[in-house]
Amino acid sequence: ASSGDILVSNKKQDLDIFLNNLKQQYTFLPDPGLEAPTPVFFCTIETYSESGQKQLDFALKNINREDPSLRVRIDEQTGQTILLGMGELHIDIIRDRLKREYGLETYLGPLNVNYRETPKKTIQQTIVWNSTINERHATISITLSIEPIISDDKRIISFSQIQIIRTEEQNFEHLRQEHIEAINHGVRLALSTGLIKGAEVVNIQVKLHDVQLTGSISPALYSAAASDCVRACLRHADCVLLQPMMRVEVICVADRTQIVLDDLARRHSQIIDVQQGISGGLQESMSTLITRTPLAELIGYSSTLRTLTSGQADFTLAIDGYEPVRSH
Repeated sequence: ASSGDILVSNKKQDLDIFLNNLKQQYTFLPDPGLEAPTPVFFCTIETYSESGQKQLDFALKNINREDPSLRVRIDEQTGQTILLGMGELHIDIIRDRLKREYGLETYLGPLNVNYRETPKKTIQQTIVWNSTINERHATISITLSIEPIISDDKRIISFSQIQIIRTEEQNFEHLRQEHIEAINHGVRLALSTGLIKGAEVVNIQVKLHDVQLTGSISPALYSAAASDCVRACLRHADCVLLQPMMRVEVICVADRTQIVLDDLARRHSQIIDVQQGISGGLQESMSTLITRTPLAELIGYSSTLRTLTSGQADFTLAIDGYEPVRSH
């Protein structure tokens, strides 16, 4: 520039470029202290009229801001709204709030346990996709690998983004950020419905090793190829089904201790501790039982416990990790 020239700096564009470059170099992890608990139940929710769907979407979005333990997603195959929550009572409270605060009458589908799936093996696959649009041919070859993440505390780690493996032969210079985002979208889509029970695939790392292109490739084609490649990996990864485990603490009258223990044993519980009360006397003492029990075995447990103890018992539940479903 010479004297008298006017120089203009597009600071917003510079900032966008800087942030985009930063995003490609680093992975930002959320503050673990702010992490919402993992939902353990899910069910469909519908309004009694089509006109109420927009209002339902609006209401759930507002409630979710106040209650991050509630998750809402749309089933891509059926278009139904899915609620994911921490328990039967949690889901009922959400339904009550929709009626009380938004005047919405809703129908809840059956309550289901929120299982997960995870791979046991590290697998690498290459998929080649061909596309022809307006007589223009395009080909994409993509190589991805999946490997299990071992979590010592048995917690669930959801997929975040692919790890790009750069080498001297493949540095991915041709891969723009929109293409990386498209690949991530395709991977998420494949991991959202596993091959065993259609559950989310978790505790998994996905690595991108190679992408070869011929012709003009749209982001949608990147996504489709990535989804197919991940599914091909999952088919050979010996995936297992994971179930939520609950820490159960029951306080009951002493003379019903064995009855309650027998019932928990039938529910495939691991007995952790029994503090036996003393039966008889003027005032019945109480026993405390602590077990680790599959959540699927505890649906409707409240009414069963009330029947077994004639209403003289109370219990609390807390999520205690996930573990593979065992055949009994």
